[in-house]
Amino acid sequence: MLFQEIIDELPDMEKTPLHHGEYEDIKNTLSARAIENGYFAARFQRAELRVDMSDYLAEIFIDFEPGPRFSFGEINIEPVPGFSLAFIESLVILEAGEPYSSDRLLEQRTNFDESRYFNIINVSPQLSRVNQGAVPINISLLPRARNAWSTGVGFTTDTGPRFRATYENRYINTRGHHIDSDLGLSPVRSQVNMAYIIPLNDTVRETLSFGTGFVTENAETYDSDRFKLEVAYRRQSASGWLETYSIDYLQDNYTVDLQQDNVTLSGKR
Repeated sequence: MLFQEIIDELPDMEKTPLHHGEYEDIKNTLSARAIENGYFAARFQRAELRVDMSDYLAEIFIDFEPGPRFSFGEINIEPVPGFSLAFIESLVILEAGEPYSSDRLLEQRTNFDESRYFNIINVSPQLSRVNQGAVPINISLLPRARNAWSTGVGFTTDTGPRFRATYENRYINTRGHHIDSDLGLSPVRSQVNMAYIIPLNDTVRETLSFGTGFVTENAETYDSDRFKLEVAYRRQSASGWLETYSIDYLQDNYTVDLQQDNVTLSGKR
């Protein structure tokens, strides 16, 4: 099927001018498709371009033998500082015994990259160590810096000068738990938020988070102090949509025209 698709996509070259490059493209495409999908023993039994100078005709003969398809062998994971082996294994989507595929290797690299834990990602087939048609895969990872900070200043007509800072602890333990927090300060509105995030079964696309935050506003007509708590489950579906289910608690103490009051809200989404 892999190679039949290439044949089916070939243009009808009968009665068209001979183009030697197109002949080479056919061979190169077959060879590339074979290597990308683990047919490392593929060979051309015959690859011939025959030209009849008297009749101004050319014929192409290609006999391509892909041979057996290799599979993924043992998945070897080098120790990664700051993470347990069990956590790294939860990010591995390759399985020993499945058919070899360069696309699957790319998917594995992408999965590591989307986890946002690693700065350098190497997923390397060990072709020199093939054993009975199985290609061992070596995985080596270099974590990103554990702590990250950023700051910024600005000015708006609504809030005046403002300062913003964020802090992220990307892996607070060997199981990949992490903390996100941000601080915003201005004469009118200031806030602080923090979330503790736990990866679940699908480490990249499924999380449970516990968040809290405080916002204080001092406007011309009212003052407000708001405190919130949130427990949220988030999952990215196969179609790419982000689904969020949460339980929220909010307490708002405010003053309007010298009258004080408070509101307490809770709910789920």
